[in-house]
Amino acid sequence: QNKRNQIDQYFKRVAINLSLLAKNPTTVRAVSEFETAFEAGGDQASGPQWSAVESQYGPVFTNLLKEDGYYDVFLIAADGDVVFSATKESDLGENLVSGALKNSGLAHAFVGTREKEISFADFSPYAPSGNKPAGFLAKPVLDADGRFIGAVAVQLPINQINEVMQERT
Repeated sequence: QNKRNQIDQYFKRVAINLSLLAKNPTTVRAVSEFETAFEAGGDQASGPQWSAVESQYGPVFTNLLKEDGYYDVFLIAADGDVVFSATKESDLGENLVSGALKNSGLAHAFVGTREKEISFADFSPYAPSGNKPAGFLAKPVLDADGRFIGAVAVQLPINQINEVMQERT
């Protein structure tokens, strides 16, 4: 029961942090600006416009890896394009609706944001991270008019869950 409570608390803390992040005006602007720069670069996370947006917003999201212990933080455009990834693995620039990752945990979490306030994809092997088990939480990002413009997602490493489960004291 103690382990269950610890894991519940962990997921609640991540969900609260993700909710605050999704509503933050910086996140809303970043999703929009990354998407514009991504499209300007020929649907690639490269080029001078994307690099300028990344230098402005990238440190904000990359800092979350250190502060909250996430493996990765993603900004995903409404059409499913991964327009930002803090770790810049091979998932950056992929489309989660029609691309090679459409059956991945990240894609399932993203698709769920259209139906739920917060979406979770359970731990399973994730190819861009060397097939290591990863879970994902995603939250819709809405513009000032309440329209869905994309999602923010975090990749959870399994080691934090394992630490709780393997505790013997």
